[in-house]
Amino acid sequence: MDIESYGYVVLVAGLGMTIVFLFLWFLSGLMSLIKILFGDREGSPQPQEQELVAPGEAPPVAYRGKNWVIAAAVAFLEAEQLDQSSDPGPWTSGRAHHEDPWLTAPSRGQM
Repeated sequence: MDIESYGYVVLVAGLGMTIVFLFLWFLSGLMSLIKILFGDREGSPQPQEQELVAPGEAPPVAYRGKNWVIAAAVAFLEAEQLDQSSDPGPWTSGRAHHEDPWLTAPSRGQM
């Protein structure tokens, strides 16, 4: 088969995707079989039921750590964002006025 033909590319892509999905299907079946055979382990954390909150009440606080860490992170990110300039200079079109030594050959005097 001609490697540069469009049909070959489609065939190889389809075969590759089929192999990947068959392998994922096999792994899914294997995990389901292991779950059926062994079930849940003793002492594994069970999902907790969420408490309903009345419309006028505030929800319980999930984070009970030190709030200064969050404030410091927010202050740092704000300072970083202010430091970034919105100068469009590097994105303007135009010809570069310097020569890149990797792209241009050195003159005979520099050899």
